[in-house]
Amino acid sequence: MKRRTAFNLVELLVVLAIIALLMSLLFPALGKVRERSQTVQCLSQLRQIGIAIYNYSVENRGQTPAWSAVHFYPTDPPYQNNPFDPNYAGPGWPVLLTRYIGQRPDGPIYSCPAFPLDPPCSNYFIEARWMYLHQPLLRTIKLSSIRESSRFILAGDCTAPVYYPRLFGTTTGSPAQDDIDKDDGATKCLLFSGENGGFNMHFSGNNVLFSDGHAATFKAFDPSLMTYNPHASQNWDDVTSE
Repeated sequence: MKRRTAFNLVELLVVLAIIALLMSLLFPALGKVRERSQTVQCLSQLRQIGIAIYNYSVENRGQTPAWSAVHFYPTDPPYQNNPFDPNYAGPGWPVLLTRYIGQRPDGPIYSCPAFPLDPPCSNYFIEARWMYLHQPLLRTIKLSSIRESSRFILAGDCTAPVYYPRLFGTTTGSPAQDDIDKDDGATKCLLFSGENGGFNMHFSGNNVLFSDGHAATFKAFDPSLMTYNPHASQNWDDVTSE
């Protein structure tokens, strides 16, 4: 008797159907694993930024790196890059952290792996709302003066479209450039899904770095765990300089 060595058409279709079913079950799981991996990587990057901020403060009288105005990298607008101009506000906090983090301001440490734009942008902001409201305006703060260290937002995912060039964001200009010196002094950076113009960088929410060095993911602003005032519990819109 001859041994059959090939599939007939029905058997082949059954095998293909089984493979398709397995793939339909596997792909969502792989997507969740990939998303979780990106969230964890983003949290790790924020913690590294926090360590760099602390190392910077050790050599700079306990101060955080100064937030500034709009800065591009490596080509900066002349009006923002002239130390002799009375309106000069400094080079921007990612530039100041270069030697402490081991990467340039356009390095991968500042790009969230989940951000839906290619080429990547600088995706993190430094907290400046409380300093911005001071008269005269403050550009830096002593870490030792922060009383709400476990709740005070030091940095995090920047999700406001105004901070990104078109077509993803709303910033105009030609050529489109990305501001490396993102801060929330005048305009809120950390906008969650459901807020006007906001979105969640990760499926599980947005990542936030706190001044005590820990980082966590949130789906929305949690007043019991987060504050924009280093001395009191306040949301961004309610911050006062006291």
